[in-house]
Amino acid sequence: AYFAPVVRGDLQLPAALVKSNAFSAKAALKLLENRLATQKFMAGNSVTIADLFAYSEIGQCLPQYCDLIDFTPYPNILAWSKRMSKVDAHNKVHESKGMTRLYKFIRKSKAASKSKL
Repeated sequence: AYFAPVVRGDLQLPAALVKSNAFSAKAALKLLENRLATQKFMAGNSVTIADLFAYSEIGQCLPQYCDLIDFTPYPNILAWSKRMSKVDAHNKVHESKGMTRLYKFIRKSKAASKSKL
């Protein structure tokens, strides 16, 4: 919904598809936001595979990484992401040279695409 239109402008995705995918992504974020209003993690009060899977997708969109989504309307997701950042090996993965270069590339692509949209 957010990654391809920013990073892969060469795909020339139809505007209707991008809009539809963004709508679906926001609906999913709202569902997660509501779930996290009553519990610390997706399936209760401890990390499960569901959190790890969801964080691998949502986490990359956070401001400190690719900054692809405005999380202001989602305070529970932001609080959850802070808890997820304390999971073992989180920093080791996100601070690796390859990931750091990837995040810089995506932020640069995002800045360039804003002028085109």
